Amino acid sequence: MSKENVYNDYLTVRKMNADVKTKARILGLLVAQCINHWRVVGVTRQALNWYIENDFIKPSGRIIQRAHIVPRSETYAYLLQHDIDPIKFWEVLHERDKTILAKKGEYTTLSTVPIIALADQGIFPNSEEYIFFKSLRVGYRHREQESDLLRQTSQQYQVTQ
Repeated sequence: MSKENVYNDYLTVRKMNADVKTKARILGLLVAQCINHWRVVGVTRQALNWYIENDFIKPSGRIIQRAHIVPRSETYAYLLQHDIDPIKFWEVLHERDKTILAKKGEYTTLSTVPIIALADQGIFPNSEEYIFFKSLRVGYRHREQESDLLRQTSQQYQVTQ
């Protein structure tokens, strides 16, 4: 879906008579249509250590999760409570729709956990092929490219157990 259509639908959601929680859920579904929503911009030391110990394989289950730096509920409430032009709308999403790869449970203490930065590709990168940890219907994609990125990151920061 184009940026213009997502923004226009956001304006429609703001006009709805539904409660804020319902509108926020709908807005979350709209944002999920952006090519790189829930983008990964960092990894916690514990999560990176897990990858090192497991040869950078894709974790099964929910061992490693994407944790939002700013809770989605706060972002959506902000967008729904303010009359925002298209430029500001995308600035807010670009700034707030960022996640960190974290071990299960770390998201509750994300503000106190050491985070190692990964390259931020933005909400609308040039090519879908180069999106790391791209959102899937459930979870995220983990290919050899993601394993290589984590491997390089671990070498760069000399992370050890």
